[in-house]
Amino acid sequence: MALFQHSVLNKYLQELDKLQIETAYNKFISNFGNPEKQNNIRAAKEEQYQEGFLRELFVEVLGYTINPQPNYNLTTEYKNEKDAKKADGAILKESKPIAIIELKGTDTIDLGTVEIQAFNYKNNQSNCKYIITSNFEKLRFYIDNSTGMRVSEVIDLKIENIDSKRMLIHIIQAKGRKDRDVPLSPTILELLRDYFKEYRPKEYLFNGQFDLKYSSESCNQIVKKYLGKDYHFHLLRHSCFTHLLESGTDCRIIQKIAGHSNIKTTEGYTHVSTNLLKNIKLPI
Repeated sequence: MALFQHSVLNKYLQELDKLQIETAYNKFISNFGNPEKQNNIRAAKEEQYQEGFLRELFVEVLGYTINPQPNYNLTTEYKNEKDAKKADGAILKESKPIAIIELKGTDTIDLGTVEIQAFNYKNNQSNCKYIITSNFEKLRFYIDNSTGMRVSEVIDLKIENIDSKRMLIHIIQAKGRKDRDVPLSPTILELLRDYFKEYRPKEYLFNGQFDLKYSSESCNQIVKKYLGKDYHFHLLRHSCFTHLLESGTDCRIIQKIAGHSNIKTTEGYTHVSTNLLKNIKLPI
């Protein structure tokens, strides 16, 4: 299974202007294809090039309008709703953030180390769906949080378990032979609908090549292919609950979503957030 379904790719490719794409690509090569400039970017400190990166990539290549220009849809240093912390940038729609941008210098080789910080900014903005991280050489794009489901629960999902009216995913006979519901985000629902139109699965939501059910081994192969050989499916579950904890979600809610029978399992699974520790007010 590809990372993006063919129907999704074709849908958006058909909507794009070929001349506009070619023009944008030429601007990209002009801005980032110069070896001397690449070396200067690598030598620059993170904060020295942040605004320049936003202008050269997001404005000149991708066509966004940056603050303080009229009708801007891109801004730098966007403040959290719940505290004074700021993301390095944000993409706006009707003056509200739909994507958070977190930038690091080229000395940050593994962008995975930025995930928790970036998701924390995203979770501090109502209705924000997307996250973009970059070290000026690579760029990662994330869509919403995951559901935190186990790989066995994903491959056991049947088409009837997707409840689009109540925006829930019904997990039947999970670990401990217990049923539970997890939230279904509008973004995930849209992706599932595109997937369904393309592949027309039967009975189970994800069919294997030679079986009605997709295998856990294949799921882990996809994770390793697109995230790296050191990643596996269970880390996605762990990451989901860590992000929820970082955003201040009550541990009992995480327990219900995770399907843990004991709250101590949830507390040990997500660890203790460093950010939460910093915010504890001691009695003396």
